Amino acid sequence: MIEVIKIKNNRLFYLDQRALPFKEIYREVKNLKDAYIAIKELRVRGAPLIGVFAGYCIASLSYRFSNKKDVFLKQFKKTINYLKKSRPTAKNLFWALERLE
Repeated sequence: MIEVIKIKNNRLFYLDQRALPFKEIYREVKNLKDAYIAIKELRVRGAPLIGVFAGYCIASLSYRFSNKKDVFLKQFKKTINYLKKSRPTAKNLFWALERLE
């Protein structure tokens, strides 16, 4: 079975599904823009996977937020809203992100 999402050495990777079935290319989510692009450009495909991927992205990126509660919550909310814009019609994406809110 092919892993679509991998965590290796505390780093998040996803399988770029545009290259399938000929190649398995894994890309790292280094920042919020990487997560946004992966969803927007359909590098990650399938409604359930998009939701799961967004959740992993939020979890892996949130450690970089401020440790002050009010600032953390503001950054967290801003990140969620940004990812929602990547696929405005993706119900599973919104479901996953709203669960995190």
